[in-house]
Amino acid sequence: MTPTDDSDEFRGGAAADEGLAADLSGLQPAAVSAGLRSRIGADLAAAPATPVPAARLWKKIAERLAWAAAGGVAASLAILVSGRERAGERSATTDSHRAVDVAVAEPGLGGGAAAGVRPRVAEQPIAWADEGVRFLDPTTPARVLRRMVLERHLAPDGRVEVRVPREDLIFLPVALR
Repeated sequence: MTPTDDSDEFRGGAAADEGLAADLSGLQPAAVSAGLRSRIGADLAAAPATPVPAARLWKKIAERLAWAAAGGVAASLAILVSGRERAGERSATTDSHRAVDVAVAEPGLGGGAAAGVRPRVAEQPIAWADEGVRFLDPTTPARVLRRMVLERHLAPDGRVEVRVPREDLIFLPVALR
């Protein structure tokens, strides 16, 4: 027989709840048999202890160190970028490009640079572009920055100048947490 809405159990309200609570409070858990205790003990004794593998521990440590190093690189890059002139702005006291000495191997000289002859290479920053966060693979997000510069290669005698546009892509790791 199943109770219905018009049965005595549903009409009682608070009295029915008190009766149910009294019935439940009088219940005791069933005693565990000796056979069950012996089977559980035997299974526990037969199961080998599984400590955390050292490889997994080292993997976690290495991952955290890699993220810390990536954060340090990102902070260093941000400091370097913030000190640079913006594209299109020129300072009255400094030139908009800087010269860097580079040794060039000239043909016929055995692959070495000519004695005392070094061409000049100047970089002129053009623009920075932030392309947002992209996924390098399904689990690795990175912020993509694009740096555009114009390289000016000057001959040692200063008569020839070669201009080479260059784009650098910089990938900064991004934490998902």
